Amino acid sequence: MHNVRNDSLSRPMIYLDETWINANYAPKFFYQSSPSQGGLKVPLEKGSRLIICHAGSADQGFIPSAQIVFQSKSTVDYREEMNSEVFKKWFLDLLRGLDEPCVIVMDNASYHSAYAKKISLYKDKKDDIVAWLLNKNIPHNTTKPDQNY
Repeated sequence: MHNVRNDSLSRPMIYLDETWINANYAPKFFYQSSPSQGGLKVPLEKGSRLIICHAGSADQGFIPSAQIVFQSKSTVDYREEMNSEVFKKWFLDLLRGLDEPCVIVMDNASYHSAYAKKISLYKDKKDDIVAWLLNKNIPHNTTKPDQNY
């Protein structure tokens, strides 16, 4: 990362991230110039949760086409609804909105990478594993056990 940042020929760096906020969010403390101004009326409930995704850079600011905000149906964890399918659609929209090739910087959230078909050698049936091997053109012998364990 350090080398990419210092490379004078490098492309613009775009940073992306996702977060959430409760719709009824209000600060616990705030400044009042006089005590007679009254207080802040804060709803007791947190309200619905909003999921926010955006991308931008120090030079360009936020990318206009990169903002997505949607209301979560879950109150537990926003990652249930911000999944690889939603992320992929948003990410492709982000790429279409870029004017030039860029370096995209993101964290390692699980939904930033997804497998087309996960395979578990310990839980899947032999027929499923053989079908997966055939689909990937991986040579195998169905009658001889693998001696590499």
